[in-house]
Amino acid sequence: MLKPATVTRRPVHPWDILNVPSKDPNRKCAGGYTVQFREAVPDYTGLLAERTRLPLEPFESGCFARWGDRWAHRVVSSVKAEELQAYFAELAGRGHTFRDIEREKNVLKGFYRWASRCGWTDVDPTEGLERTRTMPDHPTITWTGAEQRRLLDACRGIFPQ
Repeated sequence: MLKPATVTRRPVHPWDILNVPSKDPNRKCAGGYTVQFREAVPDYTGLLAERTRLPLEPFESGCFARWGDRWAHRVVSSVKAEELQAYFAELAGRGHTFRDIEREKNVLKGFYRWASRCGWTDVDPTEGLERTRTMPDHPTITWTGAEQRRLLDACRGIFPQ
């Protein structure tokens, strides 16, 4: 008799596929530490498309386009964690949601893990990234005890027992 599965698997994101170690641990990509974002991002997206055989989601394409615009002529290994924090703060200031910022962080982490395995960077600036806190523009609203009591009294008036 077959037993039901007790562990559910999370959905596989395309960038997770590239995080599987290569069968040849000595294999490195050409270019070393001089590879720029404008060269690395198309290689990464091409490899994603090749491995997954699926088109990239519009969200991911937007992430790659923003990185290309911002860091096109920068060497992949030259971006610092402080720059990434400032970049994500800027996205929050432009109205990007908490969830979208966290998704973009995950995509960037996948990119840097891949770039590290390729030998294009020896440092991963995404390691120290903190989770994005709730945005200060959206304060948490709580009801006072008096407001809760008024609501309950109003509901009792509408729906008598």
